[in-house]
Amino acid sequence: MPSWDIDPQEVGGVLSSTASHIGEEEGPDGLLGQMRSLEFDTTLTEAHINSTPVTIALECTSEATTHYMDGQYEMAEEAQNNAGTVPLPPPPPYTVDPTHRPV
Repeated sequence: MPSWDIDPQEVGGVLSSTASHIGEEEGPDGLLGQMRSLEFDTTLTEAHINSTPVTIALECTSEATTHYMDGQYEMAEEAQNNAGTVPLPPPPPYTVDPTHRPV
């Protein structure tokens, strides 16, 4: 049966080094800090990504690529041209008073 030869100081050094790479639970450093930073940045940009112009551009680009891969070059060109066409947003809602004037 093999014997164990564990050096507590070396084990402690490895654990300390590993913990520093992982980082404190609420701290800005290490892997945990990087994950929090990435989560914050992703959440911050989500509003920009979920916009009508970006959605239209991505859908048309996907459609153009599919047509191109299928050899439908005219349809690919049309879809590519549509990627830059963004409709005007609907007018904002408004309240009408009893005299039918916008408020």
